Order: sequence, then C-alpha cells, then structure tokens
Amino acid sequence: MSLRTAYRAVAGAGLLITLEMVHCPMSVGADQPDGTPGVFQNIPTLAAYEWNFFADSGDAYLIGNMDIHKWMPSASCFGDGVNCGKPHQHLLSDPESRGRRVFTIGKERYLAVSIYYDRPSSSYRSNSLIYKWMTGSACFGDGRACGRALQELASTGARDVEIIEIAGKRYLAIANYFDGSSYQGSLGLMEWLPESECFGARAACDNLLQVVPVTAAFALDSISVGADTYLAVAIYFDGNSFQQNSLIYRWMPAQSCFGDGSACGAALQKLSTAAAVDVRHFRLDGGIYVGFAGFYNGSSFAETPSYVYKWLDTRSCFGDGSSCGAPFQVLPTGNVRGLEPFAIGPQAFLAGSNYYDGTSYSIGSKIYKWMAAASCFGNGERCGVPFQQIPTIGAAGWKSFVIGGNTYLVVANDFDGSRYDLNSSIYVWMPGENCFGDGLRCAGSHP
Repeated sequence: MSLRTAYRAVAGAGLLITLEMVHCPMSVGADQPDGTPGVFQNIPTLAAYEWNFFADSGDAYLIGNMDIHKWMPSASCFGDGVNCGKPHQHLLSDPESRGRRVFTIGKERYLAVSIYYDRPSSSYRSNSLIYKWMTGSACFGDGRACGRALQELASTGARDVEIIEIAGKRYLAIANYFDGSSYQGSLGLMEWLPESECFGARAACDNLLQVVPVTAAFALDSISVGADTYLAVAIYFDGNSFQQNSLIYRWMPAQSCFGDGSACGAALQKLSTAAAVDVRHFRLDGGIYVGFAGFYNGSSFAETPSYVYKWLDTRSCFGDGSSCGAPFQVLPTGNVRGLEPFAIGPQAFLAGSNYYDGTSYSIGSKIYKWMAAASCFGNGERCGVPFQQIPTIGAAGWKSFVIGGNTYLVVANDFDGSRYDLNSSIYVWMPGENCFGDGLRCAGSHP
C-alpha cells in the first residue's frame, strides 16, 4: 500500500479505488518517484511569494502567484483536474505580483492583486488588479472572459493589498512601497462602489478616498476590535535603515479615513519592529494579538526576531498586556518573510517562513505552538523554541487550510540562491504523530 493510500485510509477517505485512475506525473507525496519524504505534495512554482485558499461550489482552490490550482479529491492533490501539480488557470506572466486577497461581496467572489513591478515596461508604476470569479467557467476574469481583469488600479511598487470591512462596506488599501528610486510611498484607500462593481470614491471608479503618506509600507492587515477597525502596517526599509517602527491606524467613521482618532493620516501607535515584511493578527484565549515578521536587523539575518503584541482593552493600544508599545513576546524566528497563525482543534500555532540566514537559503522554517499556561509561543514546554522545523528553500510564506476535516500547510519556496523555479510543498497534519508531514512521516524535526 502506498503512503498516500495509507494516509487516506487512516483519514477515513472513501475514494481509495479511484486513486490510480488519475495521472499524476508531478511529485504528489513520498510514494511518488520524485517525491520528498515528509512532503504530501510538491507543486512546481516560479518565484513563489504567498498562497491563498478558497472554496467554491464544493471545489477547493489554491492560488500561488498567478496560478490557480484545483483540489482533485480522487487523487488527494492539487492540479488542473487531470494532472497533479499542473495549474488549473494561469492569469499573468510578466508583472510581478505580491500581496493577494480573495474576498466576497454578496454572492460574488473577487481576487485583489498588488503588482510590484512590470517587466515589459521596466517600471514600478504598474496597475494592481481586481478579478471576478466566474463560477460557471471556474476561473477568474472580468465577468465575461477568463483571465481579463475586472479593474486596474494605479499603484507604484505595490507590496500588499488589504480588503477591509467596516459597517457593511468594503474598502481596499494598497501599500505603495517603491517607485524605482524612493521609498517615500503611500497607502491608497478606496471604497467598493456596488452600482459600478469597482473600487473608487465619490461615485467614480479608480478615485482615491484617502492617501496616507507612509515610508516603506510593506504589508497590511486590518483588525476589528469591538466596533472599531484598525489597520496595521508593517514597515520594512526606508533606504537608510532597517530599524523601523511599524504603524497602527484607527478608522475614523465621521471623516471616513484612517488616522489616530483625531487627525486623518496620523498614526495611532508606533511599534518597534526590525525590517517587518509581514503582519498578521490572531485571537487566542479571548485576547487579540498582532505579529510582525522580522527579516533583517541591519547586521544579522539569523538573529533578527519577530514581535508579538497584545491588545490592551483598557488603554486601546497594543503592548505587552499592561504597557502600551512594549512587545508581548520577542520570538527568535530569524529572517522571516511571512507569518501564518492557525488553529487545529484546541491547539493554536504560528508558522514563520524562513528565507535566508546570511549563508544559505536552504534552511528550516519554524512552527511555534501556543502555550496557554505560559502565554507564549514555543514547543509546548519552553517559550521561544520551535514546535516543528521543516526544511524549506527561500520560504516567502505559509498558508494553512482545511479540506475534508484534514489540516494542510503549504509553503511558498521562492529562491535557492540561483533559481526561482522551485517546488513549493504541501504538508498534512498527522494527529497521531502531532506534526506536519506526508501522512506517515513527519517533516523535518519536532519534539
């Protein structure tokens, strides 16, 4: 019995008889000729940056860069519906996409993509894109033709995009990071205009509702706290220093803008970070936390930490649980390009994608487990120690998702020092072994 078949049997899947009927020439688990022990599936990717997951009409999809992969239940793999590892749809070839968000408005589903650089024009002034999911054709497009964007949004070296829901309305924020010579960028904010099916302002598509001057804005995350909405901005490198404060803004409903509660555009709070390249919030044990991925402190990749802050209800700020601005936990992640918080039953985890340690791109990415009694991330016994370390290559991001009751974790392997065409790997949670792996064997090291 193959490892994949054995895992499906253990997991209670009922389609074992059809496994060999699907052609899977790519690596789809440790039982395949080019498979890797501990890996559930390898997907060929080019300069993988991050993954997104969504489900529609009973089907599940992964989006990696601008390739959409469809879950094939009979083979337990992602592919084009026939071949494992092949893309179901390819959207773009030339522009360099960065942050993406899949979102729904009413019954419709959309994809927002920030474009960092346009190779054909050799320009950072490139339009970011909005696509609409066309259920009948199972593809992203403009609502009529697959592959065509529904809307193009002016942006400059955009590193991330965020969809924000406030009082039943949707807003889009774009982090404009670099124009080719300067990091003096901005946050551009637009509102969804349902009558025109576009983002804009003042009843006109493409208009900006607010422009916030921000230097080195790299990643975005919106956070709801009670009736209030906040926008966290990870700040990376301003052209001179990697030691930058990341920012928190508060939505001001009367003025329809983000600010500090009094003035539009002013930051509510500045938080210590080191070349923050990602920001993610999560909820644990009734508390709200925000984590910033630290990539480089200016002197060492390996020793750069990531920072976790906790929301203080009584003071309306992020801090260590009692004081505003102080970190709740300084996590020794080192050179992390992305953070992914997720839960499996009562257990909570935080995965960091490790990119480069100053010597090699082939390093282990770390997963930490929430230790409720100690109120920290660690290995279950000691704070700050990884729960599991998985071999990755220039890892730029993780994404967790659930299919059929099973939890999976996929990594975006970006660069090995000379090549961008690499396999990105999927791992499955193995409850009996208490780790991620290929279904029978854990990947990397774990307690």
